[in-house]
Formats: sequence, structure tokens, C-alpha cells
Amino acid sequence: MTTTMLAGDEPDATEEIMESLLPTLRDLPGFKGVLIIASPKKQLIHAITLWVSAEALRENEPVMNGLRDAETATREVVAQETGDYEVTAIHLARP
Repeated sequence: MTTTMLAGDEPDATEEIMESLLPTLRDLPGFKGVLIIASPKKQLIHAITLWVSAEALRENEPVMNGLRDAETATREVVAQETGDYEVTAIHLARP
């Protein structure tokens, strides 16, 4: 999960981030999905990528770091943190 805090005058970037990252992410071996959540004012963004295994994430870490750096290079980033987490429980309602 990568958490990015943008400066107060940065525009909402969640749609743009998804559109620019998704084509590359889909091609990475072991990639299963991505969830981007943001604070109501869109200044705090959490990007959660899902992988088939921790090994798949580690193998793709250099690409992921490059994507993160490229995406934030043109934005005024106040703070950023990246960490690894495991899904320990999930419940998704069926449509």
C-alpha cells in the first residue's frame, strides 16, 4: 500500500492515476487488482495493489517503485509512505 499526501492546491488525481497505472499493472505477472481510496478532499490517497503472492509483489517491486516515482514526479507531494500488508480477512457482498 502506498499512501500519498498531496499539497492542498493539487487537483483530484485519483482518476488520472488509475488511467495511467492500470495498463502497466495488468501486464505484471501475479497482479490481481488495485484499489485507490482517497479522503473526501482528495489530498490523501491510498493505493492498494493485490497480488497472487508476496513473492509476486517482491518480484515486481522495482516496476512498482518506478510507477510510483513517475506518477508523483509532477505533483506536489507533501508526504509519502509505502508498506507491505497481508490480507488476513475479507468479506465482499455478492451483487
